[in-house]
Amino acid sequence: MTQLQGVPRQPTGTNRQPPPPPTVPVVPIARTSPTAPPTVRVKLAKPDKFDGKKDKSTTFKVAITQYLRATYPGISDNDKIAFIISYLDGNFTTHYLLAYGCKVDV
Repeated sequence: MTQLQGVPRQPTGTNRQPPPPPTVPVVPIARTSPTAPPTVRVKLAKPDKFDGKKDKSTTFKVAITQYLRATYPGISDNDKIAFIISYLDGNFTTHYLLAYGCKVDV
């Protein structure tokens, strides 16, 4: 037994230490944003011109509002006004422009 005293003792069985975890380089995962489906715009019929008749005013307002939203999203207020004026019919256009102080060549 004296011969074994100088030999280092090795762990056996369940006394063994677990091996260190393998070193794996950390690679960042590339994140991609989901691709949006192509934008499809609904094509609306152009609104009828407005002739100034009060009973048609609500219909005109709804039609022109929906048309502008669907056809020209993000349009400026000045462009909206110009577009709407182009849909005023006949003498009503002249009366409207004069009422708001615009110069009109008659």
